[in-house]
Amino acid sequence: MKSFAKLITPYVVWMFAMIIVPMLMIVLYAFTVQGNSVLTLQFTLSNFARFFSDPIFPAVLLRSLKMALFTTVFCIMIGYPIAYIMARFKPSSQGLCVLLVTLPMLINMLVRTYAWIGILSSDGIISSFLGLFGIHTELLYTEAAVLIGMVYNFLPFMILQINTALTKMDKSLLEAAQDLGVWGSEFDVNMTKDGELMVFHDDAVNGMKFAEHNASEFAGITLPNGEKIPTLDEYLTQFEKNKDCRVVFELKWHQGLAREIQAVDLRIEKLKAHGL
Repeated sequence: MKSFAKLITPYVVWMFAMIIVPMLMIVLYAFTVQGNSVLTLQFTLSNFARFFSDPIFPAVLLRSLKMALFTTVFCIMIGYPIAYIMARFKPSSQGLCVLLVTLPMLINMLVRTYAWIGILSSDGIISSFLGLFGIHTELLYTEAAVLIGMVYNFLPFMILQINTALTKMDKSLLEAAQDLGVWGSEFDVNMTKDGELMVFHDDAVNGMKFAEHNASEFAGITLPNGEKIPTLDEYLTQFEKNKDCRVVFELKWHQGLAREIQAVDLRIEKLKAHGL
């Protein structure tokens, strides 16, 4: 591993030169007078005095913080559902989703931002569409336009960060939350080869597909949380004490029509048996 660690040296040097050094120069300029050279630096606090004495600077700062807050809120509101849906896909499909999210980022941010000028202009797509309903508004060069551009540019970063966290989350945490009284958890029901219904978040465990093996073959498997794979009967038992809960089945057609119909009939029988 030590030999591979040397490979990050160029990246560290690049980050230091392109990120750390410019940030340090900004700090230096804050404490020096205008027109300094590298050899004759004159330090001063007049820049901070001017910042607090001139009302335009605090107003710009507050407006920037407001836009940053709104951008973050909108990115979370839009990005979290997308990231959650992506995390529920199979690994192969997740890779495609990540590619679609990152694909616009391959284009320079300045180019993508300029593209919004044509979209938000008075004769752009949005204004033309609103004009069909008699709504005439100027979107370009407004705070709304700035907000749209910032959300568009930073939304992929929000989606990728949330999606990474959700994909690493242990599925058994949903079951643990349900045991503690959170009745909004989701679970998948799989029918084994011999017709038993078992609850698991995938159609296979340890490379064994439920549709191709009998229930007895899964009895000896222990999940990472130390528990066994429960049958639907065992799982529904915990719902009997809560008469206000609702159990909704979402069908996923992947085992053949006849087998799915058989599985649906069995689920209805189980629900009736448990009074749900």
